[in-house]
Amino acid sequence: MQIEVRIASQADLSELCVNHMVKLVNSVYLSAEEGLWVPVADGFPGRTSVTEIKSMWASERLALAWLGTQIIGCVHVDLIDADRAEFGMLVTAPEYRGQGLGLHLIKFAEDWARRHGCKTMQLELLTPRDWVHPVKETLHNWYGRLGYKPVRAIAPKEAFPHLVMSLSTPCKFTIYEKSI
Repeated sequence: MQIEVRIASQADLSELCVNHMVKLVNSVYLSAEEGLWVPVADGFPGRTSVTEIKSMWASERLALAWLGTQIIGCVHVDLIDADRAEFGMLVTAPEYRGQGLGLHLIKFAEDWARRHGCKTMQLELLTPRDWVHPVKETLHNWYGRLGYKPVRAIAPKEAFPHLVMSLSTPCKFTIYEKSI
């Protein structure tokens, strides 16, 4: 499987690609965050939107994993400060899980951060505060094997106050860091 990961360019931008990305991200998060969100009329409130994906695309902060002409994953990268970057919205198409694509995307994000002079990579993981979510526990263990350590937890109202009313259970954001 020959996968290419690169920052999405303006040449890649099309309504079809944007809509595909929104659908892919939201479908993956539907199962990954099951039980964390208050359902809306048509189910999951959605992790992302066309507006957000277009914004990430325009700011050159969205990396896409391509298999030929098919987008099979993504990761959002951003700078926090001069020494630290973060990645988020790590998504792989379900049919490509277990084949190293997630690791490939994280390595891309870490390399991107190094090229921007960063020494630390960060990620945030939303988890329920009072119970164990199986997908989140799997991610916690996987990130640990990759060298990411939890350094602190913050309440959603501190990081994303607009999301608090949409949560169906008390949650926390655990911040993980890794020296790169």
